[in-house]
Amino acid sequence: MHHQEFPCPTFACPPRSACLSLAIDAAVGNREYVDQLKSRGNYANLRPAISICLLNKILFHDDQVAHHRFRLVDTEHGVEIADSIEVHTLELTKYNLKEETISGASEIEQWAFFLLFADQYEAQRLRELLPGIEFQQAISVVEAIAEKTEDRMMYDQRLKAQLDYQWGLDSAREEGREEGAVIGKIQILQELLGDESISTASLRERTIGDLSTMLADLQQRLRSRDS
Repeated sequence: MHHQEFPCPTFACPPRSACLSLAIDAAVGNREYVDQLKSRGNYANLRPAISICLLNKILFHDDQVAHHRFRLVDTEHGVEIADSIEVHTLELTKYNLKEETISGASEIEQWAFFLLFADQYEAQRLRELLPGIEFQQAISVVEAIAEKTEDRMMYDQRLKAQLDYQWGLDSAREEGREEGAVIGKIQILQELLGDESISTASLRERTIGDLSTMLADLQQRLRSRDS
């Protein structure tokens, strides 16, 4: 592990809910980083812990850069702890994703197209648009998943959970309700702790006092687990 000095650029912060998600990704990366150490382990043997966030919406609206990398930095003095913890964000919709040109696009653009739109195409059409061997293999995996009822149910449940979470954040922004932000934190912490996720609708039936108590309990459990 070492550090280096570098100039610190500035940019507009994304919404607070997005910052919270990035902070949690960094916290998870920190746990994975530290977990590499065994009793009397050598810090020099630690390998970087890298989180990659694939985003289907724009996070940073002030630039057209699709890939951002966040690292451990002292912004006041311009010092970085290199080769430690990183969180990468890939805003997929910032890439060139036109059907008529995707076959000749870069590999990262083709993967962005696949991740965003594969469910809108028949397998044969996807194979024509994305002829690379890696995409042929990925399409075969998607076909296999679609044929397995249990796997399909798990996929649908995961997608529903993501949509429920997004609905909770969108509703909070539209209505300006404080409990929306608290609900989002509760659901993220439940996922990190491996708890069964409580639906947004059920959480909204509780008072803000009950939600705050639940959030405090989850935060304490996470701190206790990581101590």
